[in-house]
Amino acid sequence: AVASYTLGALFVAGAVHIVSVLAMPHLAPRDAYAVVSDWGGVNEFLSPPATDAAHRFSDPALEMGVCRFDVSRGPVRITAGVDGEHYLSLTFQSRTGQIFHALTDRAALRGKITALLARAEDIESLEDAEAEEGGQKELRLTPPTPTGLVIARALADAPSDRAAAKARLRALLCSAEKG
Repeated sequence: AVASYTLGALFVAGAVHIVSVLAMPHLAPRDAYAVVSDWGGVNEFLSPPATDAAHRFSDPALEMGVCRFDVSRGPVRITAGVDGEHYLSLTFQSRTGQIFHALTDRAALRGKITALLARAEDIESLEDAEAEEGGQKELRLTPPTPTGLVIARALADAPSDRAAAKARLRALLCSAEKG
């Protein structure tokens, strides 16, 4: 009898857990993309406001910048200069929060990270146009959704380096390509 009550309780607990996880997106519509949309426009790097609640849970040694991208109107280019001495990371997320690519400053070529976010057909037409020129000049990514986030993090080695880390993030570019 005890075993059947235990199995029943475990079954009910499992069912409640699964239902609550599946219902969460519908019950909490203010996802990360919606929160970042309050900070500013599309296709530009933005810093979270100092009053943002997310700051309470973030690492105090990392400064953060976010680009809300939209490739439905054309490719978006992400450009970051790196100096080899200071940590910088970029995380590419779909509109639903799925991480589809991530890299750090170690992926830089000649002190620069360049990534092009575009729809598959836009990347194919770029590759066809460049076939004669030879060599790909940047990382090319096709996001699983037309909109999403690029989250950049810069390390402040000491509290006195926070301003320099913020300056490195302000130098990042997230811009729509002219088509």
